Amino acid sequence: MSSSLESAVAQLAGTRCLVTGAAGFIGSQMVERLLDAGANVVALDNLSTGFKHNLTPFLEGPHQDRLTFVKGDAADRACVQQSVEGVDHIFHFAAMASVPRSMREPGLCHDWTTTSTVELLAAGSAAGVKRFVLSSTSAVYGNSPYVAKREDDMPAPLSPYAAAKLSSENYCQVFQREFPIETVVLRYFNVFGPR
Repeated sequence: MSSSLESAVAQLAGTRCLVTGAAGFIGSQMVERLLDAGANVVALDNLSTGFKHNLTPFLEGPHQDRLTFVKGDAADRACVQQSVEGVDHIFHFAAMASVPRSMREPGLCHDWTTTSTVELLAAGSAAGVKRFVLSSTSAVYGNSPYVAKREDDMPAPLSPYAAAKLSSENYCQVFQREFPIETVVLRYFNVFGPR
């Protein structure tokens, strides 16, 4: 881990963080990093695509007193409102991550991806959450002829998955501008690793 990233993560010691999609690949990695940094973590996942065994080492390990697992849906208003209580930062990884499935079930993709983002932003800003980090995707760029992408390239989503992520990014911009919450959007390309 780079020293600047280590420094940023170290600043989360003692804070309370909500991680959605916590039992998925990226979410479980974030849970581990936050616990190692000394944060208290609420891990929210409906287990539709994530696996609770990704969290077992932390639920049973030395940091188990700082980890709370909530089996619930990030698009469910009541679940989200309860989960954000006392939270300082939200890391939103819950979404439909399959482009082919999003083509078959665009409404469900919208719920899992965009509706969950709106519910978390609304509940988070009302509860005094300081920062909201959205996991987005390079798919918002579409099939650009350029190999290297830039943040200011024009979005051209080609699937419900990409459209839902872009819509979520737009909601982040609106909430940062109009409500008391800082938002950060991360557009991933290919993600891989253990677990």
